[in-house]
Amino acid sequence: MNTLENLMGATEELYTLLLCLNRKVFSHDDIIKRLSIPPSHAKVIFHLHCGGEASVSEIAKNLSISKSNMTPIIDKLIQENLVERFTDPNDRRIIRVRVTEKGHEFCLKQREKTKKHLEEKISSLSPEELERIKDLAKELNSIFSKIE
Repeated sequence: MNTLENLMGATEELYTLLLCLNRKVFSHDDIIKRLSIPPSHAKVIFHLHCGGEASVSEIAKNLSISKSNMTPIIDKLIQENLVERFTDPNDRRIIRVRVTEKGHEFCLKQREKTKKHLEEKISSLSPEELERIKDLAKELNSIFSKIE
């Protein structure tokens, strides 16, 4: 099999896997029910939790949210004490945002809820299937970590 065939085959299988995971494991409604804040707010806080502090412009660009929509989202997250604004020490014109301790706790709590949800979804699988999923997920994580 040549490189193009491998690429097309991998793309097709990954697409099918994503659809299956979305349908069977991570339905949009289930995710929304587990969150205590709107999805757009969750995207911002998880982005900051995983990637560290960022300017409002960087967050807007990375999450494909307009800058005009970012302000009310960040204002609400500040009001909930999940993030805080501060002036960039190198350029006082730039406003940066970072997650607060409460914000980190929120993200960790959501992570545990998601893991519990996953446990429930896959608990009916055999020990062999669970072992295989664990090994395959570990391998996929290793492979995908190479992508920029």
